[in-house]
Amino acid sequence: MTIWEYCTISFSYDKKRKTWIANDTKEAPTGIQAALDVYGAQGWELVNLTPEHFYALPDWTKWNIVPARYRATFKKNQEEG
Repeated sequence: MTIWEYCTISFSYDKKRKTWIANDTKEAPTGIQAALDVYGAQGWELVNLTPEHFYALPDWTKWNIVPARYRATFKKNQEEG
């Protein structure tokens, strides 16, 4: 039977750096692609990337709803020892 181990991290947009920052990690890779590369090299597989928090920006005729934070869920096969 396969036993899975799970990990979640949150990404917030840094307006000064103009990129996404991984909030829940020690290394804090800059950018979603960099975080995917780091976790992929450690054997983690991305299962889901979900908008977690939104903010609204007014426009002339409507409101633009923009993701402010994403939650990434990873899994990997737990080695049975």
